[in-house]
Amino acid sequence: MAIEEALSKKFDIILMDLQMPEVDGFEATATIQAHFKDKCPPIVAVTASATEKDRVAILKAGMCEHW
Repeated sequence: MAIEEALSKKFDIILMDLQMPEVDGFEATATIQAHFKDKCPPIVAVTASATEKDRVAILKAGMCEHW
């Protein structure tokens, strides 16, 4: 559902939950970025996990930051 919403509407920014029931935030981000290419809105990870390892994975996945 997150992917369908992101692809069907125009957003200035996307807040991405990393732990979703069907598709995790990393896979959803990759799908959204592949669709929009260089016109993708910024994607910010929303997670309770705040380790440096998680932050590196988030940035490597193409999300611009995490909260």
